[in-house]
Amino acid sequence: MLIGRLQRHAQQRRGSASWRKPSGPGILESVGWTIGYLVAQTLVLLGFVAAVILWAAEGIPRQRNMLDAVLLELSLDSSFLLTGVSSLATVFVAILAVRLRLGRRVRSWLRFRRSRPRDVILVSGAVLPLAVLSGELYRLALIGWESLLASVPALADWQQTNSLAVIQGQIPMVPYPILIVALALGPALSEEIVFRGLIGRGLLQRYGVFFAVSLTTVLFAAAHVFPPHALATVPLGIFLHLVYLATGNLWLPIWLHFLNNALSVSLLKYTMTNEIPASPVVIVSALLYLAATVALLSWHVPRRDTEASRPVRRKPPIQGVRPSRRTVRQPSWFATQLGAATVILAFTLSFVWSALATASH
Repeated sequence: MLIGRLQRHAQQRRGSASWRKPSGPGILESVGWTIGYLVAQTLVLLGFVAAVILWAAEGIPRQRNMLDAVLLELSLDSSFLLTGVSSLATVFVAILAVRLRLGRRVRSWLRFRRSRPRDVILVSGAVLPLAVLSGELYRLALIGWESLLASVPALADWQQTNSLAVIQGQIPMVPYPILIVALALGPALSEEIVFRGLIGRGLLQRYGVFFAVSLTTVLFAAAHVFPPHALATVPLGIFLHLVYLATGNLWLPIWLHFLNNALSVSLLKYTMTNEIPASPVVIVSALLYLAATVALLSWHVPRRDTEASRPVRRKPPIQGVRPSRRTVRQPSWFATQLGAATVILAFTLSFVWSALATASH
């Protein structure tokens, strides 16, 4: 029912001039953007390392031992500087690339709008339920991954793509504000602009809501490379896309993505873990909480960007014929709010109960 409502919103938007002809990325181009995003991060990282080496060595090192000495002195392999610079620089690369792809209509395509306080509150409240789902998926995926490594040792090299393990060793020595900007704000901007803003809308134009959300989420997960981490991003990717579809405002997915990253950074910084207490009751409550949030966000969605919201000049009624006054009945406001409040309260109580039970053990 919820997906159907979002599908109708998308169909209404297709009626406007900007939706008549698909102009966003298709499947192959979307895959190319995902690969390009990873390549851009790598090139930015290599470029920064090269610049630092040239600066430290006062030119190009002539011998291998000189290069090794410079690298050892700089300790780049354990420095957060590489992670932070590559994260922030990728934001500018992503913005420039999307601007070149979309041209002058980049702002209207991405849909940056002023957010309603009600929507900001609803989206902010979804951070903890998402963290519960992602954390549990990561825990289970990590168990399966370790079992797979024991059976297939050739996959051991893939373990080096675990960015969380690298960051966890760097975080204690880095000031908290720098961590928030580099690890929370930077990825939220670049990933939402590329995946939800560009890829997601292009696929939606061509294939509809279900396929667009599914493929965009898969590509978003693939961009995180390390298999357990990639799987853990699936709930986040789906919900971010549903929020974008329900509100038509890219600022809200960016805000939610930022809060999600900030929560993870805070847990790693001050507790040295990113695990949140979970139980079957909490997981079910979290799913219901997120469904209620999307339903409330899609309620009374502004239609300013659709032709359906524009004034329609009607022909004068035929004399003697009474015009039809059809109305569409919708669920009462009170019933909707009561249902949402019940779900939110259920999640809160179940989460507190799970946390207390975990602490007692």
